[in-house]
Amino acid sequence: MAATKTIVITLPKNFGGFNKQNMSTPTAQKLMILPAGSTQYQGQFLQQLVKSEPTDPSLEKPPRKRQKLDHLSMEEKIMRRKLKNRVAAQTARDRKKSKMDELELQLAEAQAQIADLTDLAATLAEQVRFY
Repeated sequence: MAATKTIVITLPKNFGGFNKQNMSTPTAQKLMILPAGSTQYQGQFLQQLVKSEPTDPSLEKPPRKRQKLDHLSMEEKIMRRKLKNRVAAQTARDRKKSKMDELELQLAEAQAQIADLTDLAATLAEQVRFY
């Protein structure tokens, strides 16, 4: 049984050249998930997405170690941690707002569809009454 790999590509906001129907939501603009080896002809930037991984585990590099912060004072470490936390919190808020905007858009579309279908049902009921 062959397992399919997935490559996640994060695109810059101003990157052009992708299908507009696939990029209808803000989330879809940021993340585009494609199976490994799939071919996408999108301008000059992407001809073929292929992820090649070494099959021999001995060829893989060991994971990088985290940078030691011994050169920073305790106050600088605290400030650094606060800044990182602030950035992470803002990112989470942005992600939440994007998701809420997407859900509100879906709700508005669903409500519009309900209104259209209600009007259609009333029209069809009138036509049935005349026959």
